[in-house]
Amino acid sequence: MVCRLGALAASCLMGDLAASAQFLPAGDIGVAASSYIPPQDDAHKLSSDIRPGDWAYQALHNLLKRPGCGSPLAREAFHRPQGIPRQQAAILLNRCLAQIPASNEDLPRLLQLLNDEFANLSGAMQDLSVKLEGLEAQSFATSTKLKADATMTIGGIPNYGRNGSPNSNAGGNATFNYEVHLNFYTSYSGKDLLRVRLGAGNFASYPFGTSTSNVFKLIRTESSNDAPYLDRLYYQFPLGKHDQYRLTVGALVRNTEMAWIPSVYRSDVLDFFGTAGSGGVYNKALGEGIGLNWRQGLAPGKPGWLASLNTVVSGSAVNSGTSSCSPSCRSGDSGADSSFGVFNAKSGINALAQLGYQATTWGVAIGYRYGTTQSAVRTANGVAGNPLVAGQQDNSLAFNLYWRPHHASWLPSVSTGFGYNIVSASSAANAAQSSRSWMAGFQWDTISGSPNVAGLAVGQPAHSAGATGGSPWLLEVFYRFFLSDNFSVTPALFYGRGVSTSNANNGGQPIFNGLGGLIQTTFEF
Repeated sequence: MVCRLGALAASCLMGDLAASAQFLPAGDIGVAASSYIPPQDDAHKLSSDIRPGDWAYQALHNLLKRPGCGSPLAREAFHRPQGIPRQQAAILLNRCLAQIPASNEDLPRLLQLLNDEFANLSGAMQDLSVKLEGLEAQSFATSTKLKADATMTIGGIPNYGRNGSPNSNAGGNATFNYEVHLNFYTSYSGKDLLRVRLGAGNFASYPFGTSTSNVFKLIRTESSNDAPYLDRLYYQFPLGKHDQYRLTVGALVRNTEMAWIPSVYRSDVLDFFGTAGSGGVYNKALGEGIGLNWRQGLAPGKPGWLASLNTVVSGSAVNSGTSSCSPSCRSGDSGADSSFGVFNAKSGINALAQLGYQATTWGVAIGYRYGTTQSAVRTANGVAGNPLVAGQQDNSLAFNLYWRPHHASWLPSVSTGFGYNIVSASSAANAAQSSRSWMAGFQWDTISGSPNVAGLAVGQPAHSAGATGGSPWLLEVFYRFFLSDNFSVTPALFYGRGVSTSNANNGGQPIFNGLGGLIQTTFEF
């Protein structure tokens, strides 16, 4: 049943609420209810206490960008200078609940803030329950949504590579690159999710991507040959009486999409800081995978424990005795090749386990990853980022902690992370080495009452003691300003010191010290 607000709004809303409520957990509000906006003549009865400049205003604004969340009525709400009524905010947020992962950092705070409004709406839903008796046999209509993003990046790292590999002949020049993603989200029950993502881009291996062992790799640099390719294919569905479990199965899925990266630092620039300084555990391994997530079954908005277990086969079907990979090989090829297979230690197995606690203003987590031949630590320096060769194993540990102010203020959020990677059989020439990493990131949200964001981060990418470039440092500063809800521009500067420009470990390799920068423009539609 499709509901249009108008002369029959009241009767239409009642019917749509009744038709939807049977699919919701007790106490939740139907998806159809989220399309209801209080009439203008009732607006004075609601308190407009979520205003531009509040953390909740920006958090809700960000969540409504998710597929299945946005609508003309939602966009209209954010153009009202007086702010958004709390009850209306609860209705808009409810529309997104099925689209937001339980690990989202903003969701518990918003649910706690709007707890009374949700209770009122829940009571209204219970009054309609008597109308549902004849509708239990109906099924949820299949829905598919398209969410796309396009990124253009212009920037460079002067002199990076001029004195040695990479790009020893012409390194250090500015580049202008792009990357495009088309995400298809399909739900069959209203609670499950099938995700298919297509991508294309033209980033070269240096200076910004696509090699995962490049310290200066950007988050949005995964494609290099302009050709369209399949980038994601996985299915998620809830389990348990209260949907406290979520199972993910995919032919192309990242391990970090089945776990929680415990950080509130979101620059979307250097990939090292995007892994919360723990690229050994949260190495974004992509390939065939399966994972199980659990969240403590508490009332919405309450602090609780989270846990996850997953495994991903990320090998590229190369000779397991080398770390080389031809331009045509791709992550996950090993699991699709019977010469390797998904249960072969030579296929790049990444087994990740995580336990964390998420509160309203802070979170903490510990993580562990076991890696086999062809797996690797992400955005590591020099030999620390080499894929494991035959006979090597990696045991990676991570500890992360973040805090953010309860209300937007001059105080920044703080995210920290530490990682240690223990690699066995690392005596072979140029073989991956044991390494360690850390980071600290500071972010200011809603600058001057606007949705703009600023931040800085410092840290050391994974590096091996005694190896070339043994003590690298990275510093990043960014400012993201929004020209519209789905159009942002991010200038950023970053400085690297002690960065190895080679993955060899035979001494005398070039070390880079210098400044880089970019302007990244992102369109979402």
